[in-house]
Amino acid sequence: MLKFLVKGQKIEILEREVIASDQIAFVTLKFVFDGDWKKFHKVVQFTQCDETYNRVLCTDGLSCLLPAELHAGAVKLSVFGYDADNTSGLRATTVPVTLYIRASGFVGEDADSPIPPTPDLYTQLLQKIGEAQHGKDGADGKDGKDGLSAYELAVENGFVGTATEWLESLRGADGKDGLPGKDGKNGVDGKDGITPDMSSYATKTDIAELQKQIESISGISYISVFESGSDTLQKYGDSIYTYYNDGYRSLAGFAESYPHFCSAENDYALYFNQNDFSWAGSVFVMFLTPVAITSKMKLLLSYMVGASQDAEFYLIPKTDKTGSELAQHIYEEIKAEIALKLSFQWLYSDTSISVMQSLENVSDGEYYLAFQGTSDNSHPMVKSIKFMKG
Repeated sequence: MLKFLVKGQKIEILEREVIASDQIAFVTLKFVFDGDWKKFHKVVQFTQCDETYNRVLCTDGLSCLLPAELHAGAVKLSVFGYDADNTSGLRATTVPVTLYIRASGFVGEDADSPIPPTPDLYTQLLQKIGEAQHGKDGADGKDGKDGLSAYELAVENGFVGTATEWLESLRGADGKDGLPGKDGKNGVDGKDGITPDMSSYATKTDIAELQKQIESISGISYISVFESGSDTLQKYGDSIYTYYNDGYRSLAGFAESYPHFCSAENDYALYFNQNDFSWAGSVFVMFLTPVAITSKMKLLLSYMVGASQDAEFYLIPKTDKTGSELAQHIYEEIKAEIALKLSFQWLYSDTSISVMQSLENVSDGEYYLAFQGTSDNSHPMVKSIKFMKG
């Protein structure tokens, strides 16, 4: 069983277990809600790839089953609810948390045997209403009343809106509209009536060059410590080291043993994933090229992360050691709590974001940078690390 605390717009995992794929009606999720959620008609929503599955809890429900269609990999879980007594349509939602499902190794006699589908919201709501009505009729022994319409049943169980809005809520999300075409009279003509002439549009190279010009004009310059890209392993293969369960290794060697950590599938970002490291595996990353730092500089990070969480970044003064000996020195300084620790927190984002960290409390000098990433709910994917000069 997995247990969650829903407080405000945040979900905390209270109890967890390893989840295997190919299960049917087996894994139970239990929820504890704070007082603000008591009045809501609640639905647990699971998203994996482009598919979404819903489990109705209603107002008094506290548990549900994991949808059987979910397969091995990451799953986003969130909760939303509607206030049945608020005619303005108040809605509460949570920031998603990420669950991980492992491959089960199950091989059935018929690989094409269908998995029972998760009922849609409408069907689940009717089931809940039917269960409640059956209990009521059984208790008083009276004949049941004439049935209500689907819309009336939905309203009784928390839906706020018109009948048309209810019908629309049962539909799947439409695909995004295409961009509107340009006016035929004043727009750009296509070369062959189909392909538009893109020669007047800026290219990625143009944009990058413009960014350099802006930085030059404003007097901003950067020291790049790490930048993901197709040449990452060639550029940093021997100047970045890791420490994991099996000791100290260069980035190039580490990537060979842990193929999802720095690979083409994520444009060679540093990815603390559960395929390589299971649950809550911790990897230290150490940059062996010293950086001349002043208190006026700022640390710039670009990353994606599955949950907001405290992070650990460190600065270690320069020494005359090199290679694996230097990596060991950096790690030992961290474990002995001699290294300068930077106060930092990963901020949840399902797209790449950039954040800036002040270095105002750092004494001027040459330092090595190091940080720790963990394959838990945060499972960060770090795309670039830079120091912005003051």
